[in-house]
Amino acid sequence: MLLTPIAEAPVSLSADEATLRDRILATGAPQATAVASLLERTLADAASADLREHICARFAVALSEHHRERDLLAALGLHALHAALSRIRWSVLSGAMPTLTALAAVARLVRNGEWRDMAPVLSALAAGLPPLREYAQFEQLVRALPAALRDTLAALHEWVVQADDAMRPRVHVDPVTALAVAAVLWQLQRTLPRGAVPDRALDRFIATLPEHWGRLAGMFRIGGALLAPPAPTQVARQLTHVPSATPRSSAAPPDPWSAAAAATAATSGAARTGDHGLIGWGAGLASSGLLMIYHGWQMLSGNRSAHVVPDDVHLGGAVTPAAPDVAESSLESAITLLDEVVDIEGGGSVWQDLYDRLHHTAVEAGRAGELVQARLLANDMGEVVAAHLGVLPASLPPRRARREAASLQVAGEQLAQAVLELPSRPTHPEDVVTGNDERVPVALERLHLRNWVNRNDTTVAAQDVRLVVAMRTLEFAEKRLEQVGRWLPSLDRHVGALLTRQIFEATQVTLDPDGIRRNIFTDYPTWPEWERKQKQPPDPQQVGRYRDFPRDRRIRSGLVSSHTLVEAVFLPRETDDARTGLYPSGEPGTHWPEDEITRPSLAEFNAVITGNDYIGSFRDSLDAFIASVRSNAARPEREAYVEAISQRLSGSGTLLAAAGTLSAPGKWLLDTLLRYPARFGGSGSEMGRALALPGQDIRVHALVARPPGGDDVPLHGLLLAQSLPSPQRSEGALLVIAPSRQPIVQEFPSLEEALQQLRHDLSDQLHRWVPAHQHARWRTGDGPVLRGEAVDGHLLRALFIQELTLRSQQLHYGNMTSTAEARKDYLALDQRLRRLPMPVSMPLLEAALERMTEGIHDPYALAGAHWLVQARTSAQSLLRNVGVEDARWLASLSTLRSVLEASYPPPYRYVADRLKAAVLKRHGVVISAEDFQLVRFSGGTPSRESPSGFVHDLSQKVSALGLVEAAFIKATGFPDGSPGSYELGIYARDNSTTYDQATEAGNLLPDQFIDLVRNMDLRSDYLAVLNAFWKEHREDVGVYLRGVYMFSAWQQFAEGSLSARGLKLAFAATGYMVLSQAEKRAFRCRAADGARISWISLYGRQATLMRIENPSWPEVLLYAPGDAIAFREFSDTQQMQAWLTRVANSEQGAAGCTPRLTWPTCRTDGSPMVWTPRWTKPMATSSWAINQPWRSMAATFSRR
Repeated sequence: MLLTPIAEAPVSLSADEATLRDRILATGAPQATAVASLLERTLADAASADLREHICARFAVALSEHHRERDLLAALGLHALHAALSRIRWSVLSGAMPTLTALAAVARLVRNGEWRDMAPVLSALAAGLPPLREYAQFEQLVRALPAALRDTLAALHEWVVQADDAMRPRVHVDPVTALAVAAVLWQLQRTLPRGAVPDRALDRFIATLPEHWGRLAGMFRIGGALLAPPAPTQVARQLTHVPSATPRSSAAPPDPWSAAAAATAATSGAARTGDHGLIGWGAGLASSGLLMIYHGWQMLSGNRSAHVVPDDVHLGGAVTPAAPDVAESSLESAITLLDEVVDIEGGGSVWQDLYDRLHHTAVEAGRAGELVQARLLANDMGEVVAAHLGVLPASLPPRRARREAASLQVAGEQLAQAVLELPSRPTHPEDVVTGNDERVPVALERLHLRNWVNRNDTTVAAQDVRLVVAMRTLEFAEKRLEQVGRWLPSLDRHVGALLTRQIFEATQVTLDPDGIRRNIFTDYPTWPEWERKQKQPPDPQQVGRYRDFPRDRRIRSGLVSSHTLVEAVFLPRETDDARTGLYPSGEPGTHWPEDEITRPSLAEFNAVITGNDYIGSFRDSLDAFIASVRSNAARPEREAYVEAISQRLSGSGTLLAAAGTLSAPGKWLLDTLLRYPARFGGSGSEMGRALALPGQDIRVHALVARPPGGDDVPLHGLLLAQSLPSPQRSEGALLVIAPSRQPIVQEFPSLEEALQQLRHDLSDQLHRWVPAHQHARWRTGDGPVLRGEAVDGHLLRALFIQELTLRSQQLHYGNMTSTAEARKDYLALDQRLRRLPMPVSMPLLEAALERMTEGIHDPYALAGAHWLVQARTSAQSLLRNVGVEDARWLASLSTLRSVLEASYPPPYRYVADRLKAAVLKRHGVVISAEDFQLVRFSGGTPSRESPSGFVHDLSQKVSALGLVEAAFIKATGFPDGSPGSYELGIYARDNSTTYDQATEAGNLLPDQFIDLVRNMDLRSDYLAVLNAFWKEHREDVGVYLRGVYMFSAWQQFAEGSLSARGLKLAFAATGYMVLSQAEKRAFRCRAADGARISWISLYGRQATLMRIENPSWPEVLLYAPGDAIAFREFSDTQQMQAWLTRVANSEQGAAGCTPRLTWPTCRTDGSPMVWTPRWTKPMATSSWAINQPWRSMAATFSRR
């Protein structure tokens, strides 16, 4: 049955109180009736006239703030709780209660909007509440709750019971509050002995709360987080090199050679920092309700001491008191907590502060524990640390004050012992920077980021999350910009489409102009003449390539030039059909008659292009596109560009603020411009800065240059934004926003300095900022840069239009004497505008990436297990600690890598080329497989114009797969595509919403393509090509791997992450070769005497992890090619084994280990195979079979 509130008599209200109630009802809000009823009940419970007046005042204040972001029920409910708490003498109880760190953490998390950390804090808060012995006590606790909370619990109960999953009703503040309270009550009642659960609806609902998991978690993310079981404690971070011979997993300060794991950002909209919306105020109500439960129960139980509720007690299970577990896991849990809380003095985390004080200051013997106790008290963390260490009250003195002091002493001694057991060594890379100029930029960025994440009023994890979000935002922006580049008008794509249509109209043949080449030769005899010139009879197998053709067909060789048909329209006409022909390939060699394309013929092609102005056609198309972008009509290209640049600015702003180059006023100005990009608003519901921020004077201007001898010249692609001081903000800021500069946004102290710097940069950016026909004005010198006209519209749209205008002016005023030169100049400009520099400096990106990485996971690795990625030098190590000879060596390595990358056959590119050749050979159709897709439809409209006989719209599209991807899986899941069926079609991969003859591959039908790919043996052919690569380049790969190995060893030794013994051990694997030997292809390095090198096997599978040791030394070296930390030094084999086991059995460690296993990636039929390993013990073994490690490493990569 449901819990039915007791009926109450009508409330007598005064005139002012009745007016307030009517005002609440007049708001028309959905919750107005409930709020008015809440007002009447709270007034009825008031014991005095003063209290009634105080309640009315609180409701009136909340009502006046109804127009703000807070929900009406959220605001009024908060004030109602305050009034209810006052009714039970809240102020008296709060003064008598001890300080609870968990409550302070809840308040801070609610204020900062860090919802992802709310669940463990609530669990810790529930653990601090007293135990229950019987259901009578539980019912007493429930009845002790104020009526307001009982009403919300009842409403939550009724809502969960009656709500339908398909409805997904909106969760208001009252169920949110009750959910948090019910979650804590459930954690309390699960400690009760097994027995009959009371029939009271509210108690039964709380007891069976986990049964509603799916519905609550689906409707409300925070509900799932509150009810989730406590997450397992993460293994604390450990220094890379621990000289002790005893393996242990005690934690250390953040390891400079192993970056911290990137915390996952919350996906809820309420997870944004500073979000004071509905869920934010709901969590505030939840924390208030939890406080009320705690103090109410303390009052009922006679202020008995709290007991830690064990996390492993199941619902309804019997409770057996367990002995305190002060094992390593408890200590790690406490250390992890201390490492996530910023010290009160702001110099780092509490754990960092303890480590620095005990290792870097003189501490008397036996006084380390006292120092730790003092720091815990200063940070108000004594009680919570004692709870993490599992100190039971029964083992401590009976009196409360003495008990707290004793528990703090025990905790201090344990933490002090853990700190002193750690090695004393530099804790940050910048501590060893002195005298090393090459490392200073990255080291300084590390220092800036460390200071930023250790600021007060936040946690280290929260700041790291902001870095993660910023990096993910930049990654998204880069991908979005690539998409914009494909969507923008393209000269060659426009000419190709126009040429395809013209050729089809003239010859009824559909082809890809980019896939056919106009070749000019020096030798072009007819085939009978060619046969007579041969000193030996031709190969009989080649006779069919020319004798089946007419006698005037030619066998051409001596290739002079080769251009695609798109390129050929801009070149002089070639009318000599003897030396010129159309072919699908432009490779030097003999071109046979069977390879020549006769439809269209050379004469037909010349007739098609004669008299056409392709440059003018594209210029008109581009101008029409710019005119549409200037209008308010929806343009997906413009909106995608605005989104990409906005994300680029947002992510860069966070990184620059963390690095200290963007001040707080500058960050506020940037965020404001991104939130309100227009001054007076735009179309739809966009609000401008002038209306949203009436007290702020923010101006955005374009820029112009004034070179000698003429008028001002507009600069394209950059804007100047300035905010002036105001009564609300005492400081202003001035920013230059330019996607073509690095950094993308830069703050200047004054307008004069900004304009002077832009004048200095203009000479290097002339081709990006100024139209080509204006460049001559800078030959006699430069001129000042000035502010231009104000930009009152959308500033990012203005940047987009500036970039397009620069392209248009290149076509209008460029070199028109030669169409080939005009095309060349335009494509060069287009490439420069597409290739934007990095938004911030590389040292800053490297420092940010270091904070996002952990273990053996390579943050720079691309998708997959490409051996070049795993074997490369880490980007964060380049050009540090190098001299002239070292720089030459690195340049040689870079050149060799480029050669290998160009020679290596990537699977996607290989399959695309094979597919293109197979389609041409079987069906005589030239098609670019990357540009077309196989689309499946649910219906179609008959059409005579369409080659397939049907046209489709976007609503009929069921699925689509690129032709290359379809070839990979042999078109599995697609029907055979019988002729005359509307179900399948091959169309261009673009953003069109209509599938018709304009985008269809006319001469290749789906059934032809599917039959072709299902009969191709791509796997065998690709393996043959791959084997040919390794046969030719195996020695080059060995040279490259040796070079990377030596560079990584020297680099880590210079940084301090590899000891002198470790360096000696690393070079023992190479036989102490020198640079000149490492660069020789024929050199064979052998391990020095006593050195033992082997591959590590993880769970029976060989991994690309090399183990190096010498029986005469205890140390062991682990080499991970391509990892951010290539060499890891361990004190002995047991410590390496323990580290590998711990890393591989963690989620992120497993993700890092998986690409290093050498299992097969394809079945025998060529389709991909996905295998998910289970990390189970035993873990790692070694095979002592490597005498020439580099040949072995190359062989390992070749097998992959």
